[in-house]
Amino acid sequence: MRPWQLRRKLRRVSLTAIVGVGFGTLVAVCGGLVLILSVSANLKNTRDLLEQTADLSLYSIESVIKSSFDPISSSIQELRDFVEGGDIYISDEDQLAQVLSGVLLGNRNIDMAAFTDLAGRAWGIGRTKEGELIRFEGQAPSELQLQNFFSVNGLSGEPQWGRLLKADGRIFANVSVPVHYREILIGHVTAGVSMEQLSSSLSQFGVDHMLTTFVLSNRGDVIAYSGNGLFSEVEKGPLLSPIKEYGDPVLAQLPNAADFTRPKAVNELGLRVLQVTVDDVDYIILLREMQGFGYSDWIVGQYFEESTVEGEIQRLARSALAGGFILIISAILAIIVGRRVAGPLGQIADRAEHIGRLEFENIKPMDRSMILELDKVATVMNHSTQALKAMSMYVPRTLFSKLLNKGLDNATKPREAQLTILFTDIAEFTTISETHSATEVAELLNDHFAILVKAIEDEGGTVDKFLGDGLLAFWGAPDERPDHAEAAMRAARRIAKDIAEHNRANPEAALKIRIGVHSGAVIVGNVGGQDRWNYTVIGDAVNVANRLQGLGKGVAPGAHAVILASGETVEQLSHKEGLQNHGQRQIRGRDAPVEIWAYEEE
Repeated sequence: MRPWQLRRKLRRVSLTAIVGVGFGTLVAVCGGLVLILSVSANLKNTRDLLEQTADLSLYSIESVIKSSFDPISSSIQELRDFVEGGDIYISDEDQLAQVLSGVLLGNRNIDMAAFTDLAGRAWGIGRTKEGELIRFEGQAPSELQLQNFFSVNGLSGEPQWGRLLKADGRIFANVSVPVHYREILIGHVTAGVSMEQLSSSLSQFGVDHMLTTFVLSNRGDVIAYSGNGLFSEVEKGPLLSPIKEYGDPVLAQLPNAADFTRPKAVNELGLRVLQVTVDDVDYIILLREMQGFGYSDWIVGQYFEESTVEGEIQRLARSALAGGFILIISAILAIIVGRRVAGPLGQIADRAEHIGRLEFENIKPMDRSMILELDKVATVMNHSTQALKAMSMYVPRTLFSKLLNKGLDNATKPREAQLTILFTDIAEFTTISETHSATEVAELLNDHFAILVKAIEDEGGTVDKFLGDGLLAFWGAPDERPDHAEAAMRAARRIAKDIAEHNRANPEAALKIRIGVHSGAVIVGNVGGQDRWNYTVIGDAVNVANRLQGLGKGVAPGAHAVILASGETVEQLSHKEGLQNHGQRQIRGRDAPVEIWAYEEE
């Protein structure tokens, strides 16, 4: 092994070694710090400790709220993207209901998902208290009216949280996002979460220390509440009740909501600490303002008996300091490891995304990595990309994508199907080949086929193969579609129009084209043997389409493009503008005559 090869090999470190050493160091350092702090630390500033601990506790509550609500915003954004991307049709209420049901089943925090149109009509799926999914439709509540909502928040396209809603005796927080179709606003989708669900989530706090956790609106209404034993025997009012009327005697001692977070009443952490007395028992109330999921901010808080703090203050102090050191050390190690790993992983993710979209031409070779495993991945990724690029030059990309989406084994199995076949051929191509060089002929064909392929793929067709100066394409496989004849004729008309425009703009490279279109039964699927297969169509309908394009030279020899379609294809069309009936013709290789319709592009 050469010296430079040895140096390169030594520079590559195993990811396993990095993780093992990193976490081993973390455990050793943090364990030593915790041990030292446990023996020697003696915190005396109990007030500061209380505020820091309270700040951490309230921050945790905020995290629970955000972790419950933020995925809801992501869910409706994905739902909006499906609608705007054409994967979901709003007009198909059954499909929409299935998708909305999937949203609720995929996120247990969501209790309602609905679409509201411009007229204020809403339909969607809701979850009952018993967990059953029900479908509903009708006029949306005024808080979800489109003009009411976006007059305040605008049409930014970002999720916006609206006012709390009352429905069927329950309180819902709701988030909406506008939905456009071809850049035109058609309504908005809304997801809602029951505040009872939030109250249940908050019950995880303070089980051991009899903490009462609550969330208030800036008007002093109770949004969510979890008692965990304190005053549990006292009957509580419904959510959204004012604190004075809710039934919790400690909350009833709070001042007016407007005084909760005045600057003079809070400390540098944004935390307010209050002390109240109820039935000769002292309580500490912790309050902090957070950005709520609605038009106004919320106030998160906790209260507990003051006596519960005194016995645990030293343990809380040591835990807080140890946690601070652990956090710092963890952050440093995370930065070191992350910088080593994130770069190559980011490249891998970026290239995987391009591969998933079959955009091989946009993939650049990955950089080599010092990490052994990532270096191997980079090498394999670069080799795989080159192989995929080579494959995409010989396999139509749309066909490859369709076969993958349908499932390769099922989609390629030979079967009989009703399809529409399209054949094209360039008129007098032999003469053109004789008067041009090989390079010029190749350039002419490449430009010509680029026009054809784009028109075919835009109409959902499958390009089968190139046959010299001709092309074979079909509609209805591998993705089944009842309008295969309509789509094929639209593609044929577009090809004719584009060829005529190209000829007028480039008279020196003008090509005349004949197109044959026929609908009928064929065998479609893999044909071949061993490791050489071709996804293609065979059958009488293919031969008829080929014969039809051959008749084009006798129908319109001077046209830029002529389309000859069979009666079987034309009878499936809803519009026959520009088509002329040329009666029935006998074609070579077929006993029964074929009714022929022609379209010319001058």
